[in-house]
Amino acid sequence: MINFRKPDASLVVTTAVIFVLALAGALSSRYASRLSSADFNTLLAPGSNASSTWELLREGPVVGRTVNLENVATYLIVISLSGGTLRAAIVVGKDGETRSARVLGSSSGMPYFKRLGVLIQGLGTAQSVGYSPLDSVLEPLVRNALDTIARAERDRRDALHDK
Repeated sequence: MINFRKPDASLVVTTAVIFVLALAGALSSRYASRLSSADFNTLLAPGSNASSTWELLREGPVVGRTVNLENVATYLIVISLSGGTLRAAIVVGKDGETRSARVLGSSSGMPYFKRLGVLIQGLGTAQSVGYSPLDSVLEPLVRNALDTIARAERDRRDALHDK
């Protein structure tokens, strides 16, 4: 016969504490995820309503996107160079073209980042941003970001049409 003993009180307390800590960790993680999603929505689309959704992508320079009720996507990109990073929001229209872009911040005051900011803010406008000798170095970075956004937007549109 198997002899079952009564569990020790310290074992029961330890198991209960581990369960409570795991539950608290799960709830705080979900809460932090909700807060970060709301912060990204506010950062990318100031004045947007709470119905915008944040989606983490992490594809090349594209960190994620937020999509509003009109089905217009705003992408958060982070372009890194050896001296720092540049963060920007790029709004993409319904047909996939860049509507507007704005620089959210830069970690360096180097000329590369200043020029990169000018190039990104010129996206979606009819204005010429001029030419700089730095453009030949920075153009592949901007083109890579735009290609990644176009690919992500195509995938999103295809997923919407498949539903």
